[in-house]
Amino acid sequence: MQRNLLAVAVCFIANAWLCASARAQIQTIGNSTTDSSDATLKSAYSTSRTAPLASGMNAELETRVMRDTNVFSNNARPSSDLIYEEGAVINLWKSQPRWNFALQYRPTAVLYQKDSSLNAFDQGLNLVGGYSFTPRLRLTGTETFDVRTGELPPSSNQYFVLPTSSVPGLNNTLIAPTSREIGNSSQGEIEYDVSPRTTLDFTGGYLLQHFSGINTQQQGVLPATLLDTNGATGGADYRYRISERFTVGLRYLYQYFHYGTGGSDETNSGFLTAHWDVKQYASVDLYGGPSDSAAVGTSSLLPVVNQTSGTFHSLSPAFGGTFSLRSDETVFNVSAEHSVSNGGGLLMTVTSDYEGAELRRHLGENWDFILMGSYGRAVALQSQNGKGKADTQSIATAFERPLLEKLSIHVEYDYLRQRVNQFVPLGSNVNETELSLSLFYRMGAPRL
Repeated sequence: MQRNLLAVAVCFIANAWLCASARAQIQTIGNSTTDSSDATLKSAYSTSRTAPLASGMNAELETRVMRDTNVFSNNARPSSDLIYEEGAVINLWKSQPRWNFALQYRPTAVLYQKDSSLNAFDQGLNLVGGYSFTPRLRLTGTETFDVRTGELPPSSNQYFVLPTSSVPGLNNTLIAPTSREIGNSSQGEIEYDVSPRTTLDFTGGYLLQHFSGINTQQQGVLPATLLDTNGATGGADYRYRISERFTVGLRYLYQYFHYGTGGSDETNSGFLTAHWDVKQYASVDLYGGPSDSAAVGTSSLLPVVNQTSGTFHSLSPAFGGTFSLRSDETVFNVSAEHSVSNGGGLLMTVTSDYEGAELRRHLGENWDFILMGSYGRAVALQSQNGKGKADTQSIATAFERPLLEKLSIHVEYDYLRQRVNQFVPLGSNVNETELSLSLFYRMGAPRL
């Protein structure tokens, strides 16, 4: 409790990364760990320069039918099913000279043809706001609420992004057994321009991730649950613009995670950062530095496992980077990171590696094509004997074209693979293929 209070005190402004579903290494804006507006920009063609209206509302109605070969995300319990989804993305925004506000609501009804116990009504809500006290002092904040069971909502190509962040956040590379997940996070930032070249940022926040309704791997095994996570983050960032295109900086990051069985972790990290606009539509972001983590607890979720709790200390490098290139016909993004994070419901604290790439391209006059792939590895810190380890890979491709001015058809293929060792109590080996057909109907002003 004292550590939670300390974390909240450090995070005097709310700031946290979205509690993204562990089964989704390839994500949409509604489930991304990045800032939505920045992520959308990096996945848009360079010709997409139309400024949004100062205020307005739009919506995208979505319908999808999908064949999933492993609805429980567990090779020990394979089950193929046909899934029907009906959903929408509703955007509302208002912008004034000194303040702005945006809301996105995403309801989705999910119906399974055979496994009706998985039927669900999923919801996602994002609130984003900002206020400029002076031309040099700005406040921004985001509140996110997400309720999902297994599947991601249907999404058109315009909402696809890589699930990466400019700084380490929650781990979203692991595939957990299908369960009901509730995530809530708040984030915020105070930005102050000390001079025309120098900027200071202070960030902080709180997050909550809760799992329920997990399908156990075997009949007769003692009940077990995924690891709920709550925690806080805080940090400070100093940036100096050397030239119009090149900026360097220093960043301090504090992370605190507490897990459902009583384990916890405190991590302090320091980074050197760099941003380089190679040209108008090409940029590079890099960060790196030491990360010191003190983890308390055991990696086991099951009470029958006789493993003594302890404190595990780790001092290791943390680093990452992204490269983005956009043109009138092509978008290419690649990202990689090595960091300390939570274990996505399967483990407590882990050292995590992630590499991902995204290619988007116009094919002819009407077709839009996306190809995305990723690799992730997580290794537990909280372990005395064997360390839990999980390796995951994913690939996705989608083709989309307009049928009418506001109506589009979307065909998508996704493949997920995971392999875990014997020290991941609720982890499961996964081979999962999803093939879907969707229709999207857009209404209202241009999207945010």
